[in-house]
Amino acid sequence: MTERLGGKAGSFKTADDIERIIASVDPSRGLQLKDAIDIISKGAKSKTGAIAQSPFVKDAPVGQYAIFFGPSRDKLLHVIHGEVLPNRTVRMFDPQNGQAVSVDDLLSLRIKWGGQKDSPIIPIYIRGND
Repeated sequence: MTERLGGKAGSFKTADDIERIIASVDPSRGLQLKDAIDIISKGAKSKTGAIAQSPFVKDAPVGQYAIFFGPSRDKLLHVIHGEVLPNRTVRMFDPQNGQAVSVDDLLSLRIKWGGQKDSPIIPIYIRGND
């Protein structure tokens, strides 16, 4: 997740960072929502419980998000990192390939990891920006 230095955005942690520091998140493990959230929360040093919350709604809390993709809620295959900044900007990052993700990319990620355009996207609020 994003590390904060003096209130300014730092760098995103990659999937390799999370695996090296916390636990393996490889898809072959078949992690599901609760396990994945636990691992991501440890990586983000979250002190509060995660909640289902979209970063795209007007009153979304400022902070860190995990956004999951898969063919169904009980078969999640991919996760990206999202962040709502104090100015309400949402930025996203794919920790598996190291690339920024735009809102326009969400449909293609839905199709790639869920197999259809209306497969679930499950956003989870992990923690605020301390």
